[in-house]
Amino acid sequence: MEEIKGISVKLSITKFIITFEYETKKGHRQIGKRSIRHLTIKNAKDHFKEWAKQSRTIFNAKILSIVEKENSTEIIEL
Repeated sequence: MEEIKGISVKLSITKFIITFEYETKKGHRQIGKRSIRHLTIKNAKDHFKEWAKQSRTIFNAKILSIVEKENSTEIIEL
């Protein structure tokens, strides 16, 4: 029998730290941080926006900065 060779797929997942400002239910402004692991900054930003929409205590969230954490890249081979 012939051996079937598969094409290897490598995904590079990076950890991003997002600093954001939001409004509470009582109208107070606060600053928070959240770490998200994703493929790209754009994907991390989109994921954060979806998370903020679903949060019950965070309103009008605005991203202040996105920082890629050093030495946190993980390569997954499928």
